[in-house]
Amino acid sequence: MTGLPGQDRPSLEDTKAQVLALHPDLVRIYPVLVIEGTLLADQWRQGAYRPQTVEEAVDACWPLYRDFTAAGIQVIRLGLQPDRELCAPGHILAGPFHPAFGELVKSRGVGLQVLEKIAELPGGDYNMIITCPDRLASIVRGQHRSNVRLWEETGKVRVAFQTGEKFEVRFHDRKTV
Repeated sequence: MTGLPGQDRPSLEDTKAQVLALHPDLVRIYPVLVIEGTLLADQWRQGAYRPQTVEEAVDACWPLYRDFTAAGIQVIRLGLQPDRELCAPGHILAGPFHPAFGELVKSRGVGLQVLEKIAELPGGDYNMIITCPDRLASIVRGQHRSNVRLWEETGKVRVAFQTGEKFEVRFHDRKTV
């Protein structure tokens, strides 16, 4: 879980290292939500607990997801499953609940990985062509095209997409094309 009371980056990294050392077959990654009727809800009301924002939770969960999957540990859930009870009015009081939380985390990872590739480019002006299967398009683009904006804000690339069987990123210098 991310966003536990008293948790900081070093303690989360320690937890991740412990999980990696155990090498379970699978894990679930959840950011803490403040649920009505819990001790945490009382602490939150008293101002003794501040939950993560969605952005903070995504930032905390991406390295966990990346490192667990790289180690061959299956991540079977990112965020809580939105069901009728969980989503009932007044049940979740605060915290980073998002019905597509897993997609946000995976999308952040794609965004950062491609941003690293852009940073490696020498100065210039590039067309970046991303090929991906239709089923991955929303993760690659990012919610509300957040990844596309992130990449284009570097000032180095203009992004174009095409459908293909696998994920691939190519760059073409616009001056030589």
